[in-house]
Amino acid sequence: MGEDDVDGKHGKPKEFDPEFKGPIQNRGCTDIICCLLFTAFVLGLFVLGVFAFINGNPSRLIYPTDSYGNLCGSGNMADKPYLLFFNILECAKATGIFSFQCPTQQICVSSCPTTNMDGIRSPINETVCVYHVTSTNPSSSERAKQVQDGVCAPFYLKSTSQVRRCIPEVLQNSTSAIVDSTTGQPLKTPTGATINLAEVINGESGIARFLNARVIGTAVVSDVGDTWYLILGAVGVAMGCSLLYIILMRWIAGPMVWLSMIGLAGTLGYSAYYCFNQYSILNASNTSVSFQFTTNIKEFGQMKGTWLAGGITASVVGGILLIILIFLRDRVHIAIELIEEASQAVKTMFSTLFFPLFSFLLQLATIAWWVGVELFLLSTGTKLYEITNVPASSGSNLTAASVCNPANFSLSELSRGVICQFVNYAGSNAYIYMQIYHLFGFLWVLNFVIALSHCTLAGAFASWYWAWDKKKDIPTFPVFNALWRCFRYHIGSLAFGAFIIAVVQLIRIIIEFLEKQLRAGPHAKPNPIRDFFFNCLRCCFWCLEKFLKFINKNAYIEIAIYGKNFCVSAKNAFSLLLRNILRVAIVDNVTDFLLFLGKLLIVGCTGIASFYYFRNRSDLNYYLVPVIIIILCAYVIASVFFSVFNMAVDTLFLCFLEDLERNDGSPEKPYYMSKDLKRIVHKKNEKPKDEADNKGEMAEVA
Repeated sequence: MGEDDVDGKHGKPKEFDPEFKGPIQNRGCTDIICCLLFTAFVLGLFVLGVFAFINGNPSRLIYPTDSYGNLCGSGNMADKPYLLFFNILECAKATGIFSFQCPTQQICVSSCPTTNMDGIRSPINETVCVYHVTSTNPSSSERAKQVQDGVCAPFYLKSTSQVRRCIPEVLQNSTSAIVDSTTGQPLKTPTGATINLAEVINGESGIARFLNARVIGTAVVSDVGDTWYLILGAVGVAMGCSLLYIILMRWIAGPMVWLSMIGLAGTLGYSAYYCFNQYSILNASNTSVSFQFTTNIKEFGQMKGTWLAGGITASVVGGILLIILIFLRDRVHIAIELIEEASQAVKTMFSTLFFPLFSFLLQLATIAWWVGVELFLLSTGTKLYEITNVPASSGSNLTAASVCNPANFSLSELSRGVICQFVNYAGSNAYIYMQIYHLFGFLWVLNFVIALSHCTLAGAFASWYWAWDKKKDIPTFPVFNALWRCFRYHIGSLAFGAFIIAVVQLIRIIIEFLEKQLRAGPHAKPNPIRDFFFNCLRCCFWCLEKFLKFINKNAYIEIAIYGKNFCVSAKNAFSLLLRNILRVAIVDNVTDFLLFLGKLLIVGCTGIASFYYFRNRSDLNYYLVPVIIIILCAYVIASVFFSVFNMAVDTLFLCFLEDLERNDGSPEKPYYMSKDLKRIVHKKNEKPKDEADNKGEMAEVA
């Protein structure tokens, strides 16, 4: 019985079984119903993908769409790649970011205006009207009528293309006067009012959210395109460092762990020094910008508050690390011994180092499939046109948001200022269900791939632990055998565990979506009660997901060893951990923390090196973009390699606990653990009586 469980209330301890030699070979299929459901669900995902590829058109997401549903720069508008707003002032009324709609006529044009012009006096070759206007040389009165009716633009402002949309330069240079570049006369709206700078800036406020989100996105894509080879090189370096670190762990696990802790402390110390130094420079020069949230990433580097927050964060994290090293050094030593035990297993089964690459490629394939299908799925549906603007003085019987058709829209309504334009690509409720089905399928399959990786590695490491002779009793292909058992017998159990995690993750996504919906529109006002409620939900489901992942991981280890179904395996694993709760809290968590420090060391060194390289690249819009991408990729790569040790430690720890329950060190029931582990827990195997008698006789003869 585990020494932490005195009264046996957490289940019956494992009993000695002379036939038990590690992962059971004679096993049967588990959770067959879940296997069938998962298979059917995956087939449904493929059917949905085929439907999306047939009916979708990702060009709809790339190119801007005019009021008539035409894609600027594509199809019949291939020679007109830019979108022009007739009256930019109306964009002050616009709402939304990703579904931005400015309530004014929007037409595809071949180029953006290069000067400020009055719509009535503009040259015929620079006049922009809706497509059905065919008059090639109208008189001044005819042109005035067209502008009054809203079929031709009332004025033009010198513009530049941003995300394929013509945005007036006056929005970028607030000192410009809004006058006709030819006559010098003030430009006027269709109602005859003079256009002043304040009105144009108000128009900018409506379009700014849309532009900032997409301009930043375009700049990020541009930076990635210019530095992709350097990013790949840095990711390759991170991969090499991770592999080298793991290989060195085979021989010098203890020194490598201590080196990781000292190195991370040094990295955090230098980061704190650099941040505080930048803060001092900006504070002394009085050139710092006041801290505020902005979509201009470059401005954060000029805010002394950014560097102060970074310095404080690095100092606090470094201080916590030092406290852990000082006060938990004994527990750290025990955890290092467990890591050294895992390194011996990896050393014996070197193929375990490369299996996570297989899992990583499966996860990448899953993500790539989901993104591809999602792009096509988002672009399915039919064009939806709605009334987006009904002036109060128009006297129109039409109502805002009602469905319309611009092809036969009344010219009289257009002259009253009523706008009928394209809104989005709409479909029936079935499209919403498809999105939910596709999202949940992505979560389910992704968690299944992770479960498959865990169960396979657990089977291999369990084979190593329960081998009495580590050189002879280990199977020839332990990883392949474990993977075969997972596919042959336990697809249903792994799908069951993945389903539970996917459900919780979907609920978390729904919570975030609902909160964002409640924060928009008429509910945008601060509401402490609402915020408290959603924060509680967010925290509870985050904790639930972490707890379930912990249970699932140990359940997969039990499945790999005993071949039971998911529920029985989860129950047995949880009971075993509860019977040894003190060891779990002290040893297992400290071990995970030490491995996490190793990942942070690799990520930190890669991030600092890339930061110093890219900060001098003046040709980039945001030099932090490749740095952030490299840091994220380095963390993912390090996690892939360190997952081997993490799984090895968890599997060996669970086997170690079972070893303590099954055996007592007697010749009939010897411990399978190594000498170092026996020394840590103050256990030893008794020598057989015959061997002890022989040694005694030899001592007497001597």
